[in-house]
Amino acid sequence: MRKIIAVLFFTLLTSCALLPREEKFVNPIFYETILGKKQIRLTPTQYYVENQYGYHTSAKCEMLENLEDRITLKCLFMPADPNNEEELIIVSSNEKPLYMIKTYIIMPNLQDGKYTIEEQTYFDENKRGLAHTYYHVNPDKKL
Repeated sequence: MRKIIAVLFFTLLTSCALLPREEKFVNPIFYETILGKKQIRLTPTQYYVENQYGYHTSAKCEMLENLEDRITLKCLFMPADPNNEEELIIVSSNEKPLYMIKTYIIMPNLQDGKYTIEEQTYFDENKRGLAHTYYHVNPDKKL
């Protein structure tokens, strides 16, 4: 009887450990729309961008870093759909999936109720192809 209870107990423990857990940003400011020449919306598992002309793209992401002042996402961009004219084509001409690592850092200055956000984009952990872009966020009043 004890063996049966022990087996059931360990089965329950392992099944709970294998359940997917919902990831959330430590700082809710990263859920706000990031504004600049394009609008960026982030979740722990997705990147979505729309430029001023209405072209857009999205990517599935894995969160690599989740701190109060920064997040890092590793995102997989798939080749553009040739049947979708509104999709922003960002992959190379060889039409292979492309990984990008994107880090968003909240800058320390706060002007006019807007936070400055630095976006660092690179192609691998060695920061090959590093690019910096600056945006701003108008935080929701409830934050």
